[in-house]
Amino acid sequence: MPQLFFARLEKSDDPALALTRITVGFGDTPATNADLVPAAIVALSDLNLPGGNGLLINGPMSIPVAFAIAHAISHRFAFIAVWDPKLQHYVTVISHSPDANPGDLFK
Repeated sequence: MPQLFFARLEKSDDPALALTRITVGFGDTPATNADLVPAAIVALSDLNLPGGNGLLINGPMSIPVAFAIAHAISHRFAFIAVWDPKLQHYVTVISHSPDANPGDLFK
Protein backbone atom coordinates (compact mmCIF):
# COMPACT_ATOMS: atom_id res chain seq x y z
CA MET A 1 0.00 0.00 0.00
CA PRO A 2 1.45 3.41 -0.90
CA GLN A 3 2.35 5.78 1.88
CA LEU A 4 0.69 9.16 1.33
CA PHE A 5 1.81 10.89 4.53
CA PHE A 6 4.07 10.01 7.44
CA ALA A 7 4.57 11.13 11.02
CA ARG A 8 7.37 9.94 13.27
CA LEU A 9 8.31 10.65 16.84
CA GLU A 10 11.76 12.18 17.27
CA LYS A 11 14.05 12.17 20.26
CA SER A 12 13.68 15.30 22.38
CA ASP A 13 16.58 17.75 22.26
CA ASP A 14 16.01 18.78 25.86
CA PRO A 15 14.14 16.25 28.02
CA ALA A 16 14.04 18.79 30.88
CA LEU A 17 11.56 20.90 28.87
CA ALA A 18 9.25 17.89 28.46
CA LEU A 19 8.58 18.71 24.81
CA THR A 20 7.52 16.12 22.25
CA ARG A 21 8.90 16.52 18.73
CA ILE A 22 7.51 14.93 15.59
CA THR A 23 8.53 15.07 11.95
CA VAL A 24 5.82 14.90 9.31
CA GLY A 25 5.88 14.81 5.53
CA PHE A 26 4.45 13.62 2.28
CA GLY A 27 4.85 10.00 1.31
CA ASP A 28 6.15 8.47 -1.86
CA THR A 29 2.89 8.68 -3.83
CA PRO A 30 1.47 11.94 -5.20
CA ALA A 31 -1.97 12.69 -3.75
CA THR A 32 -4.52 15.45 -3.33
CA ASN A 33 -5.56 16.95 0.00
CA ALA A 34 -8.72 14.82 -0.15
CA ASP A 35 -6.45 11.81 0.39
CA LEU A 36 -3.69 13.50 2.39
CA VAL A 37 -5.91 14.81 5.21
CA PRO A 38 -7.21 11.40 6.31
CA ALA A 39 -3.76 9.85 5.77
CA ALA A 40 -2.21 12.49 8.05
CA ILE A 41 -4.78 11.83 10.77
CA VAL A 42 -4.07 8.09 10.59
CA ALA A 43 -0.29 8.69 10.66
CA LEU A 44 -0.66 10.83 13.80
CA SER A 45 -3.02 8.35 15.42
CA ASP A 46 -0.45 5.60 14.85
CA LEU A 47 2.02 7.53 17.04
CA ASN A 48 -0.27 7.19 20.08
CA LEU A 49 0.81 10.58 21.40
CA PRO A 50 -0.24 10.82 25.06
CA GLY A 51 0.02 14.59 25.23
CA GLY A 52 2.15 16.76 27.43
CA ASN A 53 3.70 20.17 27.86
CA GLY A 54 4.45 21.05 24.26
CA LEU A 55 4.53 19.55 20.78
CA LEU A 56 7.07 20.65 18.17
CA ILE A 57 6.20 19.80 14.56
CA ASN A 58 8.75 19.82 11.76
CA GLY A 59 8.29 18.94 8.09
CA PRO A 60 6.33 19.82 4.98
CA MET A 61 2.54 19.74 5.01
CA SER A 62 -0.24 21.47 3.14
CA ILE A 63 -2.52 23.95 4.88
CA PRO A 64 -5.46 21.51 5.00
CA VAL A 65 -3.19 18.85 6.52
CA ALA A 66 -1.86 21.35 9.08
CA PHE A 67 -5.40 22.22 10.15
CA ALA A 68 -6.35 18.55 10.43
CA ILE A 69 -3.27 17.80 12.53
CA ALA A 70 -3.93 20.79 14.79
CA HIS A 71 -7.54 19.77 15.32
CA ALA A 72 -6.62 16.16 16.04
CA ILE A 73 -4.05 16.90 18.75
CA SER A 74 -4.38 20.47 19.99
CA HIS A 75 -6.08 19.55 23.28
CA ARG A 76 -3.50 16.93 24.21
CA PHE A 77 -0.67 19.43 24.60
CA ALA A 78 -0.29 22.71 26.49
CA PHE A 79 1.02 24.25 23.27
CA ILE A 80 1.94 23.38 19.69
CA ALA A 81 4.77 25.01 17.75
CA VAL A 82 5.66 24.50 14.09
CA TRP A 83 9.14 24.82 12.52
CA ASP A 84 9.69 27.96 10.43
CA PRO A 85 12.75 27.51 8.21
CA LYS A 86 13.03 31.26 7.59
CA LEU A 87 13.30 31.99 11.30
CA GLN A 88 15.18 28.77 12.13
CA HIS A 89 12.87 28.42 15.14
CA TYR A 90 9.62 26.74 16.08
CA VAL A 91 6.74 29.25 16.22
CA THR A 92 3.96 28.68 18.74
CA VAL A 93 0.68 28.43 16.84
CA ILE A 94 -1.72 27.08 19.50
CA SER A 95 -1.49 27.52 23.24
CA HIS A 96 -3.51 26.56 26.30
CA SER A 97 -0.65 27.60 28.56
CA PRO A 98 0.42 30.92 30.07
CA ASP A 99 4.03 29.79 29.45
CA ALA A 100 3.75 29.87 25.65
CA ASN A 101 1.82 32.45 23.65
CA PRO A 102 1.05 32.30 19.93
CA GLY A 103 4.08 33.76 18.17
CA ASP A 104 6.59 32.71 20.85
CA LEU A 105 9.72 31.11 19.43
CA PHE A 106 11.52 27.92 20.47
CA LYS A 107 14.92 26.83 19.15
